Amino acid sequence: MSKKSVFLMSAFTVCLGSLSWAADINFDQKMDIQKITGDVKAASKDFSGGVYYGDPYYNSGYGNPYNNGNHHGGSYIRNHRVTSDCQDIYTRGSQMESGRVMLTSREYVDECYRYPAPTQQNPNATEERCYEREVGYFSRSAQVVFRGQKDMQPWETEKFKACLNGPAMDLSIRIPAYDYGQFLSGGGNDMVYVLEPRGAKKLMDPDPEGLYSTVFTRDGNSFKVVLNDRWADTYKGEKITIKIQLKKSKGNTDSLFKEQVFEFNTAAQYEINFNSDIKAGKFYVRWDIQRNGMVSNQNMIAGRQTEFMEIQ
Repeated sequence: MSKKSVFLMSAFTVCLGSLSWAADINFDQKMDIQKITGDVKAASKDFSGGVYYGDPYYNSGYGNPYNNGNHHGGSYIRNHRVTSDCQDIYTRGSQMESGRVMLTSREYVDECYRYPAPTQQNPNATEERCYEREVGYFSRSAQVVFRGQKDMQPWETEKFKACLNGPAMDLSIRIPAYDYGQFLSGGGNDMVYVLEPRGAKKLMDPDPEGLYSTVFTRDGNSFKVVLNDRWADTYKGEKITIKIQLKKSKGNTDSLFKEQVFEFNTAAQYEINFNSDIKAGKFYVRWDIQRNGMVSNQNMIAGRQTEFMEIQ
């Protein structure tokens, strides 16, 4: 176990506990970032908010966690660590606030004792024996709230990640629709990350559920698939690329019989016809889609599949 305490804190995202300014932020006033940073550093050394219990005989004091001189009951502390708990946070479409996630971090120390271990050369020799035990527990919740106008499509999803390490909480932005200014509100054990959109919206993935099948038929070796487009009006005037795969179901290793790419002008419905040699078995068609325009990015994403067709 490392003897070097690694404790990364973000000036905007550490759990502020007892800071009086964290209870409410007036967004009409200019924020003193240097003052916030100083308050955050001070708070990290004197955690008094959130949900916490600790060993009354062990003074964690995050400024000096490796207190080898901390003797009680004949023992002393050798190493110290905290666990990390991370949870993903998602928001979708016009949603202006996320649900709340709960995070828990535990604090452990190696408590050591000296035991007699005499040898012929040194009858007073001792040996060290250490035992890990839990001495602290931190619990906090995190939520994302947006401030300002966002122009999102109903299916578009943003992803964030909150992590708790000891008393310090951090939020990272994983899949954003905008560049965000980040502020911290709340206090105690309920943290609220307020994100303000800045600049133009980024192009995001199209809806994987945007197409759905209404027809899947066969005449000999000829197949027809009809796909309806839920977002035809949204993508009006753009093009769509559809890649279809005819597959035979074989458990975990389905066989590919046909793959073909089609391009259409966006419409309410797309009729796809193709030929393929086949054998007896259970077949289906799956599709991937790419929207070619300015509403979504041009990533080819996995769509869905038709019902199964039994061929004798």
